[in-house]
Amino acid sequence: MAIFEPTKSNQSTFSERFIEKLRGQNLSLEEYSIDDLLQRSVFLPEKMALLGLDADKLPVTFDLRNEQLGSLLILNDHLPTIRHLMYSMIRSLQQMNSAFEFQYIVISDLPEKWMSKIHEYDCNYDFCAGVVGGDEESAEDWIIYLAQKVEQRHQKNLERATIILFVDDLAMVERMDTQTRKNFEWLVKYGASVNIWVFAGLDFLKINQPMLFIETFKSRIFGQMDPVFSPFLSGFVSESQISALQIRNKFLAKIGVNWIPFWAPILQG
Repeated sequence: MAIFEPTKSNQSTFSERFIEKLRGQNLSLEEYSIDDLLQRSVFLPEKMALLGLDADKLPVTFDLRNEQLGSLLILNDHLPTIRHLMYSMIRSLQQMNSAFEFQYIVISDLPEKWMSKIHEYDCNYDFCAGVVGGDEESAEDWIIYLAQKVEQRHQKNLERATIILFVDDLAMVERMDTQTRKNFEWLVKYGASVNIWVFAGLDFLKINQPMLFIETFKSRIFGQMDPVFSPFLSGFVSESQISALQIRNKFLAKIGVNWIPFWAPILQG
């Protein structure tokens, strides 16, 4: 994870004057839109997935150029909030990359909802390679295909366009057969090294064995959840940090050695 800190390491891209303008703008972190976020992030480089804004109203990003971050897990107890964060990341990547540089696949129990949302900002589905239901056979096919593609990229020096598999509810993976789950684990652990990523959502209210998934992902974002789940996360995040996430669009990400709270944009629908 990386916070884009222009006043320190990216002064050639952002001027201090522009940063101060962003900080000073009258914008509510609890109510701003994805369009507000995109307008504040026009100078970000390619391969940056926008997550939201920090307390200084500066963009917080996930850097897809850094394979060391590994695939990304988003945890809370409210899947619609996870989906909205995923929508924002997709929109930001589409704005900053071409369809030749970035493609994604979605596995969801709500494929029609995803198709409708994608159509709003990509009516020809140029960036979207597929949207499939979690119980469809093609969902398992996509996981196996991408795991094989990871192995192929490791073996050959191939063109490495960014591919992201969005799985908005890991409970779907729990329902899959053993071989598919093993391929999924391979994809999560080794895909980022060849620019094939998994961005997944975990709802503590729906998952049977959350720790298996939490330990598999290298990068994690925590959202609002019932404090009753805090003991399960004691090895990753403190109870006080979880308790501080009392707003639906507020999240907590570990960036380097620092914990960075951020607010995701509010989306309708």
